Amino acid sequence: MNAQVDDARREAMLAHKRKDEKLGAICATIMIVATIIGLGLLFGPAFTVPDPDAFKPEGTTAMWFWVVWPVVGMICGIVAVLWEAFGKQE
Repeated sequence: MNAQVDDARREAMLAHKRKDEKLGAICATIMIVATIIGLGLLFGPAFTVPDPDAFKPEGTTAMWFWVVWPVVGMICGIVAVLWEAFGKQE
């Protein structure tokens, strides 16, 4: 009987680990996309001016590129909450 309980616990822990790994992969993908967007916001305006040495970030997206990460961090939090709430239950 005790071996059955241990096996059930082990299976439950492995299922939870697999679920956590999938969530980690989703959040990592979201953060990588956020990094691509943030870098585009940072460097995009500088590449569109005729003289990059004279580039001034005021009034461009380069000033606000950092906002991407806090916003996407909150989105990852929302995804994690929904993942736990609506994920397959064992």
